[in-house]
Amino acid sequence: MLKAATLNALTDAGREESFHAARAIIRHFDGIEFGIEYLELPTGGEVAYVNTGDTYNATLLHVDGEWIYSSWGDVYEAAEAARCEDTGEVRCGYCGEWSEPGGCHDDS
Repeated sequence: MLKAATLNALTDAGREESFHAARAIIRHFDGIEFGIEYLELPTGGEVAYVNTGDTYNATLLHVDGEWIYSSWGDVYEAAEAARCEDTGEVRCGYCGEWSEPGGCHDDS
């Protein structure tokens, strides 16, 4: 299990040092890694994560200035739900754009 002190040390290091260390930690736990990737959350934040080959594999993520151990899929879904709750908008299942309920590609 990763200790909070390890994650705090990553936060204190520079960005490049942190990501190299995160990749090394994943490899240490026999994880396959495909580099560092980035994505923007529906709430506007940014996530950097060690790509382990699957959306729901647990990995190290840097989310809004904090290191966490989770999957980027779970973090993204939580941010999507938060945006829906905060704004009342929904994501169109056809084009992926955000709109008011019943907007965008509504078939009615």
